[in-house]
Amino acid sequence: MNAIPTKDEARRQPGNEVKQKQARLHPNSSAAQRRRIAEHLLVFGSLDTETARRALDVYCPPARVMELRRMGWQISTVMVDVETPAYGRVHRIGRYLLVKAPQPTTEAQHG
Repeated sequence: MNAIPTKDEARRQPGNEVKQKQARLHPNSSAAQRRRIAEHLLVFGSLDTETARRALDVYCPPARVMELRRMGWQISTVMVDVETPAYGRVHRIGRYLLVKAPQPTTEAQHG
């Protein structure tokens, strides 16, 4: 018999709900990274990939932006040329422009 539980068995173990909640609240969770990008877009209106990685600590900005889009955020992407500070090489990166943030839903809208 295998002493290591399968993923399904691990999900059903008592106390796992706490571990799942802790993972969602972790500062490097996808949700936390999406929140940082969303807040930046709301304040500044745009964000490039390099800034997201360096200043917001988002390892894979395109994935988080795609998730925000699926959540109703209207974000356009334009490609821009940026010179790296360390070596002065030009890289083509994405700049994300906030077109429209999703409207918060209220109880009155549902009822």
